[in-house]
Amino acid sequence: MSIAKGAGAPAAALDDRRARTAALLDRTQFALLGALLFVLPILEGPKNILLVLLLVVGVARWLVRGAPLGRPDGFELVLLALLAASLFSTAMNWPFENAGKGVKDVFFQAMAAGLAYRAGYAPRQLRTLGGLAVLGTVVGVIVGVVLVALGRNVLLVLHSVGVATHSALYIAIVTMVAIGLFLDPGEPRKGVKWALLAALAVLLFGLAGTASRGAMLAFGVAMLIQLVATRHWRAVGTLALLACVVAAAVFTAPDVFQQRRLVEKIQHSLQGGPISESDRLRLAMWRIAIEQTRQGGTWLAGVGPRNYASIDVERLHFDPPLGVSTKGELRHAHNLFLTKLAEEGVPGFAALVALFAAVIVALGRGLRAGGEKDWLWTVILGAMVIAGVAGFFNTPFYQEYALLSMILFGLAYSRGWARGRRA
Repeated sequence: MSIAKGAGAPAAALDDRRARTAALLDRTQFALLGALLFVLPILEGPKNILLVLLLVVGVARWLVRGAPLGRPDGFELVLLALLAASLFSTAMNWPFENAGKGVKDVFFQAMAAGLAYRAGYAPRQLRTLGGLAVLGTVVGVIVGVVLVALGRNVLLVLHSVGVATHSALYIAIVTMVAIGLFLDPGEPRKGVKWALLAALAVLLFGLAGTASRGAMLAFGVAMLIQLVATRHWRAVGTLALLACVVAAAVFTAPDVFQQRRLVEKIQHSLQGGPISESDRLRLAMWRIAIEQTRQGGTWLAGVGPRNYASIDVERLHFDPPLGVSTKGELRHAHNLFLTKLAEEGVPGFAALVALFAAVIVALGRGLRAGGEKDWLWTVILGAMVIAGVAGFFNTPFYQEYALLSMILFGLAYSRGWARGRRA
């Protein structure tokens, strides 16, 4: 009997050390993910370091827990499909300019989404992560305003995101995060509600200051769907009033952020004027992506991730002609789905469609299971609609705003309602 007890003691001590190590790794992963959400819109270098650290800690966490890989579920299969399509396209087109950059981006998107999904965070931890995303973006908007005021930047952008259209999408998505947290019945503290209202004022100012038609249209569509689905009439009415006040302040102020260009574009469209040069270029890029897939023999593997610029437009036949110069403009197809189709072929296109379909399915399950009361339901609705609607007319599913969306998708899919369970 004593021999058995003596033999069991080292095993028990080992199990205890393993449990403590696993708990430490859990806390470390949570801290790293929170830090990533905070710095993502404002600091480029730390973002990359945090992604690598998340990968290392995630692998260590799995090894210490000794958990088998198991069979991936539907959401994880979509993540694997995105990564497989990107790897296949990269291998089939190697070598090419930016080789490896596209697949690296997809890998870190899938990795971050998978870790967020498998972490199993408690409601309070999830709200903390959402709050850090909001805080980082508020800081980014304030810094952006200061840089414009100092003459360092011409347009209002987030430092790490850079491109104005991408910055607008990022701000719009985080605004939906703030709205979700504001409406969350699990957060009764009035001080937090007031802080979120102040953050929303800054974020709405930033969104209006970017003057992006696509982002503002997508944000409006997301808000309309959210209102119909959740029926938070009084709260959403308050937010709508706040949005109107902020928009009026931005568009009646001096044209510091060049925000009046949005008003001019809308007036031009309503007056039935000729198609602008930017819109003609957008239509041309759509046609190039389609004809490259049809005529270029790249329907299976595309031209390579982040390699849209390699398309030889002169080899393609267009009837009628494009009617616009594309020299120096071949960056992407001005449509997230067509960009995937041209760069990664049918597999990449199908994987991206599957991702958006998976989110739509999760939203539908949430409605049936009462999950629309969860702030993350509002968040992934916003991320999916904003990325889909704005991306349909402009930016592909790239970089910071895509990484943010993937993390939010992963966090939401960890909730029971996303898998059809009662909330």
